[in-house]
Formats: sequence, C-alpha cells, structure tokens
Amino acid sequence: VAATQSWKKLRPNFDGVTITKVCQDGQLSKNVCGSSNDGVATNPFGGNWTVVVDTASKGLFKITGTLPSDADRVSSLADTMAPTTRSACIEASGCSTLSTTANSITMTY
Repeated sequence: VAATQSWKKLRPNFDGVTITKVCQDGQLSKNVCGSSNDGVATNPFGGNWTVVVDTASKGLFKITGTLPSDADRVSSLADTMAPTTRSACIEASGCSTLSTTANSITMTY
C-alpha cells in the first residue's frame, strides 16, 4: 500500500498503476517484485501480487493476492486484511472494500 501511494507522487490519481510500475519505482523489495518486477509467485502463499487502479474511482487502487497453495485460508486472511482496507472493516463479510474468490483476496485502498 505504501509503495503504491509513493508511486503516485504528484499524479492526480492512480490511473495506470501496475505492480510492475510500482516495482520499477524502487519502493518494493525483490521479494515482492520478483526477478521480472511482475509480482508473479512472490507472495508467502505461492501466489501473485497485482496492483490496478479502481475502475469506479481513479483515486483508489486495488491490490490482489492469490493463494493457490492455501485456498482454505482465504476466509481467515480476508478477515485479517479487512481492517487495512479503505473502509477499515471489522471483518471480510459485508466489507465493500474487500472481495474474495476461491483462491484470491482483493483489497481496495
């Protein structure tokens, strides 16, 4: 989140943001970016990181983490991450700034 906000600099919004651009900006470690600066297979669950602008509001961005090796932990991790999102939700259920699939969590900031 902090690295994406730093990438924004004086830009008016997050339009065009990607994990690659954030990685190239130098704010994230190679542990997150990977050797190709694409966030592929770099998260602790063997999955990918992505960063994109929120299509509903270019002043917001979304971070998605996939969990291909630990899909059974999506619900628990979503509850952990819910308070960090824009809405600071108590839990994932009913949180408008967090969504899940069978193997991913998407958070809006």
